[in-house]
Amino acid sequence: MPMDPEMQLKVYAHVQAVARQFLAWRGSLESLIVFIVYSMGEAAPPPDRLDNFLRRESTQTTLAGRYETALFRAADKTFRLICLATTTDPNTARKRLAHLPVSRSTQCAHCLIDEKGFANIDLVQELDVYKLPTGRYLHKCCQKPYARIRSLAERENSA
Repeated sequence: MPMDPEMQLKVYAHVQAVARQFLAWRGSLESLIVFIVYSMGEAAPPPDRLDNFLRRESTQTTLAGRYETALFRAADKTFRLICLATTTDPNTARKRLAHLPVSRSTQCAHCLIDEKGFANIDLVQELDVYKLPTGRYLHKCCQKPYARIRSLAERENSA
């Protein structure tokens, strides 16, 4: 039985809340479902319905488009949940950009998830305005929020 629209909205909100709690999370979908069920409490749908709902491409697209939350299955067959919300404070943006990942070639510069042996599949190299590599790598879903942070810091520097 499909999930009713009201329950879908509740699930979206709780997935977003879990993403904001962790900022970036990596693990099995079953573990993520445990966090969502805990967040929802008594109102949570059964885990098998949540599993089916979260695996849908339409669910993942809606989360990214309306809830600033990325949910996807990576090349190593584990799931990633990433909060795509960005700051509006230029000082915070500058500090965030100054913080470099430990491993620039395997770690996403935005969410800091280390993709280890699958970096060449899951991460893309960031390019500057002249289409030259910056030396940082990002998940495809992390490119827009990272660019927003970068432009916020640059706008504040030029002012």
